[in-house]
Amino acid sequence: MFMQKMGVPVIESSVRFVKNILFCLVIVILAGSPGFAQKTTTFSISVDPAITWFSNDRRELDTKGAELGISYGLAMDHFFSEKYALSTGVSISSLGGNLMYDDTVLIKTAYDTVEIPQGNGIRYRIKYVNIPFGLKLKTVEIGYKTFFVDLGLKAMFRISAKASADNGLLNKDKVEDEIQLFNMAYFFGAGMEYSLGGSTAIVGGIYYTHSFLDITKDLFGKQPDYLNSNMISLKIGVLF
Repeated sequence: MFMQKMGVPVIESSVRFVKNILFCLVIVILAGSPGFAQKTTTFSISVDPAITWFSNDRRELDTKGAELGISYGLAMDHFFSEKYALSTGVSISSLGGNLMYDDTVLIKTAYDTVEIPQGNGIRYRIKYVNIPFGLKLKTVEIGYKTFFVDLGLKAMFRISAKASADNGLLNKDKVEDEIQLFNMAYFFGAGMEYSLGGSTAIVGGIYYTHSFLDITKDLFGKQPDYLNSNMISLKIGVLF
């Protein structure tokens, strides 16, 4: 009943958002493909410092507090039109957030089960491998500058998860069993490329990423929630 009241509207809203993104991607691809014969592929590497936090659908679960995060990886843009490209790649992101339950909860670690009393905050650090699929729209070069907008979806595979508690019962303990192995997120951002000559450029931008599948597994009879991660990141990279 609880999930019907709280979780289902969130899921339905996320699904509608994803459908809209996919629809826009298809329309732009179909519109841009016929008139561009030459295909161009570019690669870039970046390190993206970030601010991350959790959000949820339960009033009884406090998610206040942000954490510093970081992402780094390789991106590939395949241009099917002069100004439009399909973007993909692979990256590793480290994100986190804070939770505080209104009652005592059990947390499963790699070695045992820990009881966290009511009112103690739990700080999570989760690391994912990400595979994005998006659409990048670029302007023509203005001076040495090219501006872009990037949006799409991202598959996220959890590779590690740790937690610490205010009372010291958890101290960077491994809690992979508490965190779902797979998640999905949508992202959008904008930025600028500054040409250094030829195809080399410095890349800078700002992105927002929001996961829309539940992060946690709700073990030991925890009241079901729908926990999401949020990230605002600053992209700093080099285009080859």
